[in-house]
Amino acid sequence: MNFNPDINLRNPDRSDENFSWVNFSNKYIKSLLNTCSSSILTHATPFQREYQEAIYTPYIRIEHDKRYGCLYDREGKRIEHSCLKQDSRYLVKDNSNYSDTTDLDILEGKAIYLGILFGHYGHFLLESISRWWALIDRLNSFDYYLFHLSNRNILEKSWVRELFSLAGIDQEKIIYFAKPTRIKSVVVPEASLQIGGYIFQKYRDACLRLTDSLDLNNIRQTDRPLYLSRRLVSRGIRKIHREEFLENLLLKNGFHVIHPQFLSIEEQIYFINRHKHILGILGSALHSLVFSLSPKTVTYIASENNLPHSYIMLDKLCQNQSTYVNSYSPLQKNESIDNSMFGDRQTSFNREYTLDIEIISQYLRQSGYIK
Repeated sequence: MNFNPDINLRNPDRSDENFSWVNFSNKYIKSLLNTCSSSILTHATPFQREYQEAIYTPYIRIEHDKRYGCLYDREGKRIEHSCLKQDSRYLVKDNSNYSDTTDLDILEGKAIYLGILFGHYGHFLLESISRWWALIDRLNSFDYYLFHLSNRNILEKSWVRELFSLAGIDQEKIIYFAKPTRIKSVVVPEASLQIGGYIFQKYRDACLRLTDSLDLNNIRQTDRPLYLSRRLVSRGIRKIHREEFLENLLLKNGFHVIHPQFLSIEEQIYFINRHKHILGILGSALHSLVFSLSPKTVTYIASENNLPHSYIMLDKLCQNQSTYVNSYSPLQKNESIDNSMFGDRQTSFNREYTLDIEIISQYLRQSGYIK
């Protein structure tokens, strides 16, 4: 990546007073501005409805946009707001009507449907928590918490158990089924966040309810910048090279560096709330900003080749002062990194990238973060 100091660095383009784009092409900035303006933030209350004798079909994931698992009403009509949507399109492929409504086992009692339980931290925060707004002030109104779940091992993840605990969700009441089942009574709340679509203030309320359980209101904030490192992440498929050079530079300039994957959720929430200035390469750990009690000044190390719009949606919701620095790019074919494990399949999430330390350091120097 060739650095041009005249491109959006000294005087970055802004969509509004809260967003800055550094070293992005003018064409890409226009796309980002459209994203900011089209992301729907609403203070209305999401929709919810109670259904009697609803039908639950089990969760099956064949590929990203081909999944099965939703709810039907007693007549067998698909309950649309039980279906996973991204970018205004349904990812579940269940039929609009369910015809085989006889001889189904029946779950007695009252349940609340809380969507798909994702085993990926970022998607858990964005999509699994998106229906938890309906639990505020009525957590104990239900006999069961009904999920769609592909693998029971997800329930054993330490961060999943922590988030359930912070929310007050009793894991003994979590249910899911491997075959179609009729639910005597179920409340189905609308998702308060749809990736690539909209976000409700109620999503923020649900996240802050988790933070409130830790009693961090009297935390003493610091101006010392915090860096969320990906360097030691051993799982996942998006590899960022040269991060060790950036991390050493930040340490020399007084940054506090943490590795979120080794911390509890409580510890991550503590650091997010303690530090006013936060820096990180795009990744799920930065979604933990939804647990901040106040707006943050955030610097995202980003790329025109990989910038999911969910970050912009969350920044807009949390009113963060955010700067996106275009400073990593896919490795070139002649670079000596083994990509054979990916075969011919190279998407934005399984490609390998390299940081442009010069771009990042020049921006940080001009912004006063480093000398």
